[in-house]
Amino acid sequence: CYNACVALRPGDPRAWHNRGLIYLKQRLFKLAEADFDRAIQFRDDVPEPYIDRALAKEGLERYREAVEDLTAALKHRTSITRVYFMRAIAREKSGDREGARRDMAEGMRLEPAESDYTSWIARGEARIQNDPQGALADFEKALEINPLSAEALQNKARVLSESLDRPDDAIRVLDRSVALHPDFVPARAGRGVLLARAGRRQAAEEDARESLLRDTRAPNLYQVAGIYALNSRKHPADRVEALHLLSEALRAGFGLDLVDKDTDLNPIRENPEFRRVVKAAREVHAVGGGDSK
Repeated sequence: CYNACVALRPGDPRAWHNRGLIYLKQRLFKLAEADFDRAIQFRDDVPEPYIDRALAKEGLERYREAVEDLTAALKHRTSITRVYFMRAIAREKSGDREGARRDMAEGMRLEPAESDYTSWIARGEARIQNDPQGALADFEKALEINPLSAEALQNKARVLSESLDRPDDAIRVLDRSVALHPDFVPARAGRGVLLARAGRRQAAEEDARESLLRDTRAPNLYQVAGIYALNSRKHPADRVEALHLLSEALRAGFGLDLVDKDTDLNPIRENPEFRRVVKAAREVHAVGGGDSK
């Protein structure tokens, strides 16, 4: 549809921007950046294309350029509070810790606009570590504004399960997310992890299978590996699938920074094959191999 819109209306910045958003969602960052470039070329006085191009550049690990785009968005007098949180993250990753601190403080000082649910989500994400109850309140505010937001539901489940030790409540939130967005894989795979932690093997395995049918990219392979690893406590044969999925994810470059401390993988951690898989993936990436992002 958006390809047709671009072809029929090549001078319309909205067509380029909308197609760029599709590419961004698919993690096709270079294609997304190119479309946002064209959107800005045709109209450079609105903040949204700069914000989304910054996300594409972050995906490409070009953090200083992302900071520049977010600064440009702020110059257009945007009231989108989340831009400060986004720029804080980009500055932190670019090595500008003082700038990141200032942006985080400014984002926390400002009250998000009543209708801007994305900024309530961003503020909630910034509060999770030090103020999980406040973060939960921000995610609930976002859901008041947009009850269908998959991102707000995902973050609400995250703070309930990981910060407030309320996994049953988190599962109920993810039940709603899966019902509303059956193809939003992070909700389904995340629910599978929580079900597996609770020992509900059959339901967890169903989420694992459905997640793999919808997404075979490395981040999902890694998360589903955790489901099978947890399930292997009661069903040892599941460790084979856990190790296979983990190997695929690590060789593709995802999870090498997580695997040593990921407690969901503890049921298979002492397996000699686990150590072999991790060692092999690290050796591949040490010499510049593996799949690129």
